[in-house]
Amino acid sequence: MRCIIQRAEVLDGAHLMQILWHDGIESFYPAIWLRDNCQCSNCYLDSAKARKLLIEGLDVNIGIKELTFDRKKVYITWPDEHCSEFEADWLKKRCFSQQARAKLQRELFLP
Repeated sequence: MRCIIQRAEVLDGAHLMQILWHDGIESFYPAIWLRDNCQCSNCYLDSAKARKLLIEGLDVNIGIKELTFDRKKVYITWPDEHCSEFEADWLKKRCFSQQARAKLQRELFLP
């Protein structure tokens, strides 16, 4: 999958990110979900495919301080100055739309 980001912006008082993909599909991602799924080495242990960030360390009201993007990645700065990067393919695969969730469920689970 080679997804291309056409536009990314912050909505809902910094609590939601919207992406417009090259195919015209829009995806929405809650800020709390993005922060919880940060893939940096401080937050994620790649060898174990596990989060290092403890759930009690998450601010449920977190907002996105700054958002930039290019065609292949989204870059987020959080209020505590922590920085997260998300690849386009990774985000598109985890889109919250009904269609995307059904597709992922078919891929991950046996009938």
